[in-house]
Formats: sequence, C-alpha cells, structure tokens
Amino acid sequence: YTLSLHDALPIFLLLTGRWIRSLEALEEFVRWLDTEVTDELRVQFDSMLAWPIVQSSGSFVQGAWTEVHEETVDWEPWLRLFRLIQEYAQRRNSPRFGREAARAESIVLSEYCDDVDGALSTIARAAEVFGDSSVLDEQLSNVYFQSERYQDALAVWANLVKQRPEAPTLDPFAFRRAAISAARLGRLDDSATIFWAGAQSIQPGEFETTRFGLAVDCAYVELQAGHATDAARTLAGAVLALPQDRKSVV
Repeated sequence: YTLSLHDALPIFLLLTGRWIRSLEALEEFVRWLDTEVTDELRVQFDSMLAWPIVQSSGSFVQGAWTEVHEETVDWEPWLRLFRLIQEYAQRRNSPRFGREAARAESIVLSEYCDDVDGALSTIARAAEVFGDSSVLDEQLSNVYFQSERYQDALAVWANLVKQRPEAPTLDPFAFRRAAISAARLGRLDDSATIFWAGAQSIQPGEFETTRFGLAVDCAYVELQAGHATDAARTLAGAVLALPQDRKSVV
C-alpha cells in the first residue's frame, strides 16, 4: 500500500511544522501553499489548524514568531508577513490560517508596538473577513486585559465560554487572564472559579506546571476571599496531583 499525497499531507505537515521557526521559513511555507499545492490540499491544511496538537504547537504562525520574539527588534517584516498570510487566506479560502495570522498581528501590535487601537482593528477586520472564532475572541480578551480594560476582557471571556464552552481549553493562559481580570474587579469568587476551571481544562499528564500554577492561583484567591479551608484543600489537591518527581521540588 502506497500513501497518496492527499493521505500523506497531514503527516508531512505535522513533521515539517516544527521546523517553521523563522520569518524566512514561514514566508517560504506560505509561498509553497499558494503556488505548489491544489485547492483540495489547501482546504485540508486549513482543517488541520483546528487540531489540538497543531494548536498547541503554534499553528505554524505562532510557532514561527514566538521562537524569535526575544531577539526581534524590527517587527515590520513580521507584520507584513502576517498581512500577506491574511491576503492569501482570503484569496485561497483558508479562514483558520487567516485568523491565526490576525491573532499574531494583534499580539505584536498590542504587546510589542504599543498600538492597542491597531490590535483591536486587526481583530475586528479578521472577524468580518474570516468569521468569528474562539481564536479571535481569546485574543480580543487578551488585548483588553493588556490595556487594563478588565471589565471588557471579562465580558468577552464570559461570552466565549457561553457560546463555545469547549473552545477555551486550547489556551489555559486565557483562563488566567480572565481570572486576574475578575480579581482586579474585586470579584474574587468568580476569579477562583475561573482559575480552577483553567486547571481542570488541562488533562492529567499534560502541562503539569501550568496546571499546578493555575491551582495555586486559585488557592491564593480563595484565601484572599476568606475561604481558608477551600484554599488549603485546593493547594493540597494541586500538590497531590503533581507527578512524583515534581512533588519533592514543591
């Protein structure tokens, strides 16, 4: 039995995605998608971007720019590439790829270029072109959080959870931003609930440090809210859930 290109593409992309960790590599990958593959394979690639394993590895776009963000000074080449991807996505009917590029553009604008208005405009434009999604909603909440608009951040988060209860599990740090927003608004019980939901969204055996951190944050907020017994129970459970080799460190 010989795999066809159609059958082998997901395997090929999963293997090559890990190497897309630079501006040049991502740019070449987009050129390849645009000029070398069929419409059917482009659609298959876009569908792959919804897979949790692809999301967790950076969805090709996020994995590329975050690899070099600490040493990057000039963001203009990256912003141009993100916009190029969005143009490709609109032309080639690849909405998930377009949303990922818009998300990256919004993060860079708000967190590295101090352009919150530009970041919000990017999200609004992407939602209009590619449709609403949890990817854009999470980033909108993030922009509000970064600009200390905690009420707006929490409102977006609440709507996201209500409309797409399964979607936030892809990004535990989105739970953390929402929980911090609630705490800074004085809504400590809500904050603890969100921290705990974030910890529980992570499956045992995956990202134990992040899961532990969210549970510890939950315990801290419970203590601040005057629920000392609950805080102790939460913290004890977090320690017990750690792998054996991590418990000694704690």
